[in-house]
Amino acid sequence: MDHPLRIDITTSIPPSIHAEYQTIKDLSYVWLKSMTAADRKKHSDQFCSQKDLISHVLAYRNQLFAGACMLFSRKVFGDRPLLLGGIGGLFVKKEWQHQGIATAIIKKAIDQLIKEGCDLAYLCTDVDHLGSLYEPFGFTPLKQGHTYLGKSGNRYTEYDGMLAPVKSRRLFRQIIDNPIPFDIGLGNW
Repeated sequence: MDHPLRIDITTSIPPSIHAEYQTIKDLSYVWLKSMTAADRKKHSDQFCSQKDLISHVLAYRNQLFAGACMLFSRKVFGDRPLLLGGIGGLFVKKEWQHQGIATAIIKKAIDQLIKEGCDLAYLCTDVDHLGSLYEPFGFTPLKQGHTYLGKSGNRYTEYDGMLAPVKSRRLFRQIIDNPIPFDIGLGNW
């Protein structure tokens, strides 16, 4: 039986799938619901970059909503100004996982970041368990870590980031080879 897959780029979640989108996302990120109040406050401080949201990548199988991710973009300054693209919040409906849908979403996301003129693409994930999903698209773990400011002004440094060249292999190599954590600016994706 053929299961046609359609991938759309949109600036907002269509009202017709909004409830289903939120339900599947909540089930995919169930650990967010079990956070303590202090953990929720810290998470809110860290992931404060909704102004960087540029679009959503939505997947449909047989016209049914199947999964999504968000795309972000921001200018990052320092010793190497660049346009950093980001992929965040990737999820696929449980019964359709391991069928190539996440791969198709990532491919479309990278294509869109190319169209947006991004130099590099960044994401954070459980690198040990999910890194292999992103590696075919050129994502490499940021072994030196990445750092960013929370909306409170607190600086965070983490080691769950991956980076891929989009438009600039030179900038990618400079960052990957640098022992100093990569500063992604204000907020994580």
